[in-house]
Amino acid sequence: MNRISLKSFVTIISSGRPENVSNMRKKVGPATWIVGKGEEQSYKDAGALKVIEGGGLTESRNLALKLAFKNNLNCIQLDDDLENIDFVISKKETREVNFVQAAKYMVKELDKSDYRLAGVSTTTNLYFFHKAFHYNAFIIGCFLVVKKNPLMFDEKLNLKEDYDYTLQHCEKYGGALRCNRIMPHFKHYTNKGGVVEYRNPETEQKNIRRLKRKWPN
Repeated sequence: MNRISLKSFVTIISSGRPENVSNMRKKVGPATWIVGKGEEQSYKDAGALKVIEGGGLTESRNLALKLAFKNNLNCIQLDDDLENIDFVISKKETREVNFVQAAKYMVKELDKSDYRLAGVSTTTNLYFFHKAFHYNAFIIGCFLVVKKNPLMFDEKLNLKEDYDYTLQHCEKYGGALRCNRIMPHFKHYTNKGGVVEYRNPETEQKNIRRLKRKWPN
């Protein structure tokens, strides 16, 4: 298992993007790549040292959780297109940190709390920064720390799965820890592969309808 210390299993959730391996190895170091069916060899050819085939997005996320929890480790999940990470000092100032520094900060803060899920905000705009933590706000799936617990991602969702997972944690544990000082930057929509391949208004609305049915209030 890959560790950043503090008993964590580091995974990168990816599909159709083996060209991102080199950049992520430089930025993250050792990690286990959870990829789509039939993609293992292309990622190994690109330089990934540990690759496991998962499936769709939520299947891969759940496999990462199961592998970590089986070994009594925290599960860190990271998107495959990280550019850099800022640490917010004030509304006007940030400093760049590396992945290990950011992950250790999140793990330590999560350990101080009663929650099982920690993550980051959806925005990298300093204008919106006004407090270090939120405890019942949406946590985006691009950078998550999850402590051992029975909750899994809803495999009927192929988008918005992080909304549902946040809500599950709010319901069961009273909230989740959003670390607003950690501000990662990702390429996201400019990348080919991943959910970009099927993200469109119809798919978005289908997943939103399921969320509304599950969480009517």
